Amino acid sequence: MSSGSSLIDFRFVRKGDERLFPLFTCTVPVPRNREVDGIWVKGESLHPYPWELLVQRLVRHSALYLSSDNWIRVGIADDGEIATYCAVARKAAGNGLQAKFMAYVDIRNERSARLFHDFGFERIRCLDPDRRGNIFAIWALR
Repeated sequence: MSSGSSLIDFRFVRKGDERLFPLFTCTVPVPRNREVDGIWVKGESLHPYPWELLVQRLVRHSALYLSSDNWIRVGIADDGEIATYCAVARKAAGNGLQAKFMAYVDIRNERSARLFHDFGFERIRCLDPDRRGNIFAIWALR
């Protein structure tokens, strides 16, 4: 992620922007794999902010999600790097409710939950743990 840049160009993704996705970094480096209490542990599971790794993974693979049912906005810093990113999928929120916008927030990420709440989003349900044990809450703006 760019640091020290002052000008951000906020816009929808353009042809050619996908070359920036694999370079996106939004988090501190992943700790090395190591032994903890006699058990070999992957560095990813030792990361202090695991949801940042998930965002980074999503952005790095965003070219796969470009379709007519989704849209992606980016903020490009004056040095040409991605500084901000927002992807919106146009889907129903479940339980027969339609949402204009939805967000999936790791339940440990209290800052993001507070931010979405402050913008008028409501937490509508929690998903089952994913294969890495992460649990996401779905927040919707109706």
